[in-house]
Amino acid sequence: MPASSLDERQMKRVGLIGCGAIGRPVARALLAGRAGSHSLAAVLARAPRELDGFQVTDAADRFLAGGHDLIIEAGGPAAFRALVPAALERCEVWAVSPIPLADPVLEREIRGISASTGHALRIAPGALAAFDGIATAMAGDLERLEVFIDLGAGEASEPELLFEGTAREVGLRFPEGVNVVIAAALAGPGLDATHVRVMRPPRGSAGRTMGFTVCSRVGVFELIARPRVVRAEDVHTVSASLIAMLRRETAGIVIG
Repeated sequence: MPASSLDERQMKRVGLIGCGAIGRPVARALLAGRAGSHSLAAVLARAPRELDGFQVTDAADRFLAGGHDLIIEAGGPAAFRALVPAALERCEVWAVSPIPLADPVLEREIRGISASTGHALRIAPGALAAFDGIATAMAGDLERLEVFIDLGAGEASEPELLFEGTAREVGLRFPEGVNVVIAAALAGPGLDATHVRVMRPPRGSAGRTMGFTVCSRVGVFELIARPRVVRAEDVHTVSASLIAMLRRETAGIVIG
């Protein structure tokens, strides 16, 4: 249903953290009424500015006190660590930068806040998809989950193995670029039981490749994703996943 046909009282007020390559397309979809029954209430960024006539603030305390129905984190791992716990105390939070959850102290804090408030932290699929396949395998007696991810191309002529270990180890070792690893692990057996390979593709490789293999008693599920490199003003894959999540909230028929 178009946002214009909804009563203003039915619209959910969204606070958005981040106004960069991921946050901007989400903000514009909300402003244009292309995000289901959601309206943009506030945007928090490092510096104040205007986005298509909408005022962006850098005042975190004022932002968090905004009485939002939903807060979306699209500002990167540092923003996640600094703001998501306080945001989750106030309302449901969707996030795209869960790398800090590799810190067991923060993971316990987030789980505790969610348990005490009833507010869920939802991790967006981002650049990968089909995490429901991992959840299905969990329900069907998971045997193993293996994830791989490429970082930026190197100078070697052959692929390089940068690291191999658990998802938690990867999250603690790599501060950027491994959000999908954390998301996949949380959809499955957890950060300490998910095996991960971090690769560097050979010189001249374009874009990144990532994916997973999940095995259970009900079968084997494999996924490979190659997100496109987009121009600054195009819609980033992670932005598109957030917009899809917003639209899904008012879909009459929902898959999964």
